[in-house]
Amino acid sequence: MDPWVRFTGLFAILAIATEILYYAWILGSPALDIYLSLLASVSGLILNVVGQDVEVVGTSIWNGAFMVDIAPECDAIQLCTLLMSAIIAFPAQLGKKLIGLLIGLSWLQIVNFTRIASLYFVGAHFAESTFRNAHEVVWPVVLIIVTMLTWIAWARRLGDPLDVGRPANSPSGNARSE
Repeated sequence: MDPWVRFTGLFAILAIATEILYYAWILGSPALDIYLSLLASVSGLILNVVGQDVEVVGTSIWNGAFMVDIAPECDAIQLCTLLMSAIIAFPAQLGKKLIGLLIGLSWLQIVNFTRIASLYFVGAHFAESTFRNAHEVVWPVVLIIVTMLTWIAWARRLGDPLDVGRPANSPSGNARSE
């Protein structure tokens, strides 16, 4: 079987399975509530460090004049499972997959904390339409691009484990058949 077909098929199966898992068991679970509260706490800490003087109550970050609530589906879990699916499906040694998962998922969490803190900042200091645009347009696109680039960066560090597209007589892939 073509290695790219195998990767794509396994990736699709894993991505669909994790979506089903998210909507069937994670969404609305007490574990998700704890995770959302943790996101709020860390984001609130970041905001306080940069001088925003906020309080965190459950999943809400507020300062008395503006509040942002971290809602389910705005938790970056689905992007993390998408990255996990891509790394697991890709042909690589288990150790390299584990390192990719550890670094990649940590990086996505850092980006998500940045997203939450910046959304609070935008909402507290700019017009509602600016907040809505940042929340519904800018950050979703940024998170998708960051997730894709994270996987691409990890896969490129592996070299070419699929060993496709390279003529047999060219280790660098620069030779052309005429």
